[in-house]
Amino acid sequence: MKHSYLLSNIEKCFSKFKKPAIIYKIPESGVVTNDYLDIQRDFGNLLPSEMTDQQCSMMICDGPLISDEALCYFLARIARRVLLQGGLEDLLYRRLEYLDTTLLNREQKFTVNQLIDALKELEKELEMEEKQELEQSWLDWEQVLVESDNINDKLLLAIFRGSLDDVKILIEQGANVNEKDKNGNSPLDIAKYREQSEIVEFLKQVCARE
Repeated sequence: MKHSYLLSNIEKCFSKFKKPAIIYKIPESGVVTNDYLDIQRDFGNLLPSEMTDQQCSMMICDGPLISDEALCYFLARIARRVLLQGGLEDLLYRRLEYLDTTLLNREQKFTVNQLIDALKELEKELEMEEKQELEQSWLDWEQVLVESDNINDKLLLAIFRGSLDDVKILIEQGANVNEKDKNGNSPLDIAKYREQSEIVEFLKQVCARE
């Protein structure tokens, strides 16, 4: 497992943290009061080993309401949730960057910095995976259009490939500038996504809508 050593270090370094109050104090009034009470109810009697993945996510998302001591107490469980499953890594490392380091010894500080680096690396990896998946989905979509004889599909393909001349010809031949594909993409949507500025302006001139 890629992060097993880091997770083991976090478990060892932060296992001695005593369970603190989840929050510092309850606000006197206002809508936020309920948020504080919910956090206190959900985590007040909870041990790290009892936390569900959903509760880990709640602690990350509700970061401003969670005391630094509580974050450290639950850190091993929270880190395991994020490093093994992905998601919320950006929220967690930003929260850790503002952690009160006076609470930590040298080993704990070093481990937190390692965790921050690992979370940033994970974020980049997930972004790359999403980008590759999106690119592949567009390639698959393009191939479907290539194999189609439908004039509106040919219009979308011409827009996707950035051929303004072909776009004009196909519209003259009767292609519908407002017909969407099965995924709900209009010709104007495709032109904007592909950043085809000349085609975008031309489609607007011929009354294309998103």
